[in-house]
Amino acid sequence: MIYKKNYFIIIEEKIIKKVFIQVEILLYFLGIFNILPKEKIKKHNYYKYKVEAKKLHETGEKLKEIEAYKKCINENGKNLNAYFNLIDSYIEINDFKNAKEYSSKIKNKISSINEKKKYDLLIERLEKSEKRVKNHKDLTIVKDIMNRLYTNGAKIKKTKIDYNKNNIRGLIATEDIVKDETIVEIPLNILITKEQAKNFLIEKYSKETKLSKEEISEILKKCIAETKFELVLFILENYEKETYKEYCSIIESTDVSNFPYFMDEKTKEEFQNTDIIELLESKNEIIDHDINLLYDNIEPTKKFDYNLLKKFYIIVSSRTFGVKINNKETTILSPYIDMANHNNEKKNTYWTFDNKKNSFILEATKDIKKSSEIYDTYGQKSNKYLYILYGFTERDNKIKEINLLYNDKQYRCFENFNENKNELKNLLLDIEKDIINENIAKSSNKKKKTKKIDKKNVEIKKFEKLKSLCLSRLIKYKTTLKDDKNNINKNNSIAKYNCLNMLIEEKTVLDKLITFSNECINFFKKYKINEIKKYEKQINSMSQLTIDYLKTLE
Repeated sequence: MIYKKNYFIIIEEKIIKKVFIQVEILLYFLGIFNILPKEKIKKHNYYKYKVEAKKLHETGEKLKEIEAYKKCINENGKNLNAYFNLIDSYIEINDFKNAKEYSSKIKNKISSINEKKKYDLLIERLEKSEKRVKNHKDLTIVKDIMNRLYTNGAKIKKTKIDYNKNNIRGLIATEDIVKDETIVEIPLNILITKEQAKNFLIEKYSKETKLSKEEISEILKKCIAETKFELVLFILENYEKETYKEYCSIIESTDVSNFPYFMDEKTKEEFQNTDIIELLESKNEIIDHDINLLYDNIEPTKKFDYNLLKKFYIIVSSRTFGVKINNKETTILSPYIDMANHNNEKKNTYWTFDNKKNSFILEATKDIKKSSEIYDTYGQKSNKYLYILYGFTERDNKIKEINLLYNDKQYRCFENFNENKNELKNLLLDIEKDIINENIAKSSNKKKKTKKIDKKNVEIKKFEKLKSLCLSRLIKYKTTLKDDKNNINKNNSIAKYNCLNMLIEEKTVLDKLITFSNECINFFKKYKINEIKKYEKQINSMSQLTIDYLKTLE
């Protein structure tokens, strides 16, 4: 009986103890009081902070993620996973000092083969990343700019600033990215807008000169590249300020040697007879006009050297975004997102200003694999505009154009007849007007009645003139299209490579325009204009330019 009695007493005690522990836990979570053992509290907090860190990693709040992993370590220093995650986070933002500090703390704590493998992989990644930064000195700025962005509310995930396989700086995926995922959010307070720049300059220069705010505003408006120079001056005036110094540093670190503006005479000779020479002269005239206007009218701008202003103009021109903020069109500069490189074919992101988030965002338009490059598009531009605006050209660029000179006027002619910017139609119309006027003048000189204009003959003469324009342009080049295509495969300098891309582009368009002219001449010699539908089969075997043009005559 005593045995049975003791047995039931033991059972009752276990039940009471179990209930009491459950009540303790319930009260703890309700926050009334805490009488759980410290070990259990620590364990609970460790997992709470770990979940918090993972959420922050998913939202791209790196500094907060780092702090959450530190809390994990404070709660449970024996579990090395939090250390591994913390070190990994530091490596991701190029903070090698802290990464080394925490890796040394756990070196003697490793107790399993799995932990040793993880540690060795992290150290290998740390060494590779540090070596990479030493090889590319401009990456030393990354840690500071990332800290500045995160501190001011930016959310950046699964990407980093690094060099691609072609040794060009850009954005690289650090993890797999899913289509429609928002990977970057840059709040409005970090962006530089044209309104912000202009208001700042008006306020500053009106105090530093005898000019009124209205007068400063009017002078800035007279700049041909008004917005670009306002942004340039804003950056230079705020270069040392805490908010902008890291971004200003990364802008200044941009290599402008590949841009055509500073090419020497030898390099310029390579580009002789290409459209880039005239375009370059036009751009330089704008820069000279605007800098001289500023120097002559706003005294404080003279503290900035001409070449410095020019350099920043070139960089800023290549980094601006046109967006709508609260339904108002504006131009902005955005840190980080402006690091994405251009590729029309491989474009995998889309940028916009999100009014709900009050941020400039970058979204994935397709799945992006880890270690792949993040690509944007700078628009459908031919090589001459890519070169003048961004300092590079594309091999096999789908947008091809050339400027043809006729009656002292330049016409932008594309190989695609329906290209929006194509002025080939205007060129043909102007040639046609001249042919008709010439015929009228001849008739009046002979004092004969003006005959009805022969449209067929006009078309033939029109395309003979177009062909003549193209041939006279081709003669000016020192090399043939075949030569250029052979040379592009050789180990060329960057300037030579860009030049060959432009030569190939221009000569390809000229060849197509000559083919187009010959086909149209032959067609009009053989058939009547009103018979276009009748000979649809023959027309469809011709070049696309010819097909598109003849359709306009139906």
